[in-house]
Amino acid sequence: MLFRALAEARPPHLEGLVALVERSSARIVPASDPTSRQIVCPLIVAPCDPILAEIAARMMPLGPASNQTALPFLPQAIGRG
Repeated sequence: MLFRALAEARPPHLEGLVALVERSSARIVPASDPTSRQIVCPLIVAPCDPILAEIAARMMPLGPASNQTALPFLPQAIGRG
């Protein structure tokens, strides 16, 4: 059920949300939703923001800065013969 709920939502729409997983159901609610604070049975609470940050880091990694200095001339293609 959780995967179905996550599949229906798009990643940008998951920011600030929390997944609540109970024995027989799963739902996604805003972290600021007061009804998510009324816990009456055992459940798993998973904030979506850290997961989205990890996905973003893996999808758009920041490459290391180049140590090469700028060339004093424009690069040119050199052909054979």
